[in-house]
Amino acid sequence: MMQYVKDLTHGSIRGQLVRLALPVMGSSFVQMAYSFTDMAWVGSLGSKSVAAIGAVGVLTWTSNSLALINKVGAEVNVSQCIGAQRMDKAQAYASHNLTLALLISVVWTTLIWTCAVPLIGIFGMESDVTQLSVEYLRVVS
Repeated sequence: MMQYVKDLTHGSIRGQLVRLALPVMGSSFVQMAYSFTDMAWVGSLGSKSVAAIGAVGVLTWTSNSLALINKVGAEVNVSQCIGAQRMDKAQAYASHNLTLALLISVVWTTLIWTCAVPLIGIFGMESDVTQLSVEYLRVVS
């Protein structure tokens, strides 16, 4: 496992930060591009379809925020263990966080799928827009 560990304490700080930040920026760009493309394609279907995607966007954002809880915790724990040269503990934390991420995703997806109608109903939209939102939410989840 040691061969995959990148030591960020040696070399140029600016270079290390750029190499560390580029994948994060790339994933954020991909998420924004996905949302933009989604809205552009659906925009041609009409305002009700756009409203449906907008309502689901709140739940998509909530899902991403929920995933970040486990992601940040994993990053902190694993990096602290690597810094302390405790690779066995780092591997255990990584494994446990992967299991936890899978558990959270299954529970959250099941919750979103089964409670889609009441969750979307909170927005009080017209029934046809609500139906479009529920369908889209289930596809996205």
